[in-house]
Amino acid sequence: MIVRLFSRLLLLTLFLPVLALAYPSQVRDMLKNAGQSFVVRAPHTIDDVMKKELEATAQATAQKTGGKVYFIIDNNTKPADYDLLYTDLSLTGHDIVIASNGPGWSLQCGSLSAQQKQDILNREGLAGGKPFDRMKAIANDVAGALANTKATAVQLTWNEFQHANRDRSLSPAQMSDAYARYKQTGAMPGGSSAPSTTLATTVQPAPVHQPASSGGHGGLIFLGVIIVAIAGIVFWRRKKRDAALAEEWGPALEGPTQILTAVYMNLDGLEAHPNFSALMDQASAVQKKLDDVKGQAPSREGIARLQSLTEEANRVRLSFDQARRTLR
Repeated sequence: MIVRLFSRLLLLTLFLPVLALAYPSQVRDMLKNAGQSFVVRAPHTIDDVMKKELEATAQATAQKTGGKVYFIIDNNTKPADYDLLYTDLSLTGHDIVIASNGPGWSLQCGSLSAQQKQDILNREGLAGGKPFDRMKAIANDVAGALANTKATAVQLTWNEFQHANRDRSLSPAQMSDAYARYKQTGAMPGGSSAPSTTLATTVQPAPVHQPASSGGHGGLIFLGVIIVAIAGIVFWRRKKRDAALAEEWGPALEGPTQILTAVYMNLDGLEAHPNFSALMDQASAVQKKLDDVKGQAPSREGIARLQSLTEEANRVRLSFDQARRTLR
């Protein structure tokens, strides 16, 4: 029995990475640096005119719902494989991902129940008609369903929100962006629900009652005061240092992030280039390094690493620009 259970766990461990990458990794990399709305199309699917119309629909839906809206058209991948993308991108609340390969559809939206999503797909996605029109109809139905969904959580103030997310290692810019999304959708970072507005307080140790005695005890009390004062100074200096690092961290992080975003947002037409896959691999390699640094606490070493990644990202952008010129 134990051997059989161990074997199953081993097989699950071996195949878990494969399952996590069931969809093309390039799609994840593109959407990781996208804005509030984006349309991903696989080669030989829709033309530029249809893509622009879908981009307008995605943008309008994002404005209505306050969440991110991503459309994926990929005739080589099962739409259900893109369900993992929602978690991988840390999407939540009113964020929407709609994927289609033509006949099949997938809809992800954290604020809607499984039944609501299935009803929308049954009504629009599986109702027949052109996939292009059905994509727009699904987005419209989702926006309507979200408008009828009432938020029940009491919204947190800025200070309460910072306190509730103090352990998530968010930079000041990320915290501000997360709070803006929370105000619109009520969704907390990482997909958790909004906590109560009652904040946790630090438990103070019970006071030690010293009996009245000789001056020897008074000396011990004085020594204790000195130790507490020194500890306070150390804590204050550490907080000051952390605040300075946080101020530098945001701009350092924006450098490579903005460059890679510019690369991903200008891929139209490059699919025809013979080295397109190699170019995407270069961008993905830099993106992975950037994600690793993002997961770290602000530090001098991390800032130096981000400066180096800015140079690498610039080299990637130059490679894409050169490839684009060869296609003209």
